[in-house]
Amino acid sequence: MASVRAAATGDRMVVAVSGEVDLSNAHEVERPGGEVIAGATALALDLNDVTYLDSRGLQLLLRLAERHLHGSLDLVIVAAPRSIAFELLQVTGIVEAVPVLAALG
Repeated sequence: MASVRAAATGDRMVVAVSGEVDLSNAHEVERPGGEVIAGATALALDLNDVTYLDSRGLQLLLRLAERHLHGSLDLVIVAAPRSIAFELLQVTGIVEAVPVLAALG
């Protein structure tokens, strides 16, 4: 099961995802944060508490990275080294395109 929490911190939206994100619940994960994410111009996506992430979660990350590269989203991803999320960011090359922090500071 996955959950999403969203909060404004200054001019940046912080969306924290926790638990398992897979095909069976990805739509539920995107729904609570979807409007926040879609309308955000500055976003910190905290993946430190994600325990599993499949291709649906990866699709979301790729869409956000693309928005970041095109300049329509100031994106920071929060994923600690050696975490499941960080490993996926490395394998896909997202870590080369988007700033990745171990923690929000």
